[in-house]
Amino acid sequence: MIRTLPLLLAGQDGKTVEYRLGTIQFTLDGGGIVASGNYLAEPDVAVPADGIFRAITGGTGDYVSARGEVEISPEDDERVRYELDFETPSD
Repeated sequence: MIRTLPLLLAGQDGKTVEYRLGTIQFTLDGGGIVASGNYLAEPDVAVPADGIFRAITGGTGDYVSARGEVEISPEDDERVRYELDFETPSD
C-alpha cells in the first residue's frame, strides 16, 4: 500500500509540483519491510521519470533490523519497478 500526502508548490520552471511523503510495505517470505520518504513530482504523475528512493525504516520477522533503501522507477505507463537494497544484522 502506498500513501502520499501532496503539498502543491511552484517548481523552478513555473510548473506546479507536489511535495509528497509516502510509505510502502513489502510482504516477503519470513516477514516484511517498510520504507518511507519524500519526493517532488508533477500532479497526476505517480512516479517521476528519474525515479525515487525511500529509506527502509523497519521490518518484521527475518527483516526486523533491516537497513537500506528502495528504488522506485517507472518501467512504462502501467508498471513500476521496486528494487530493494538492504542488509540485516545476520548478513
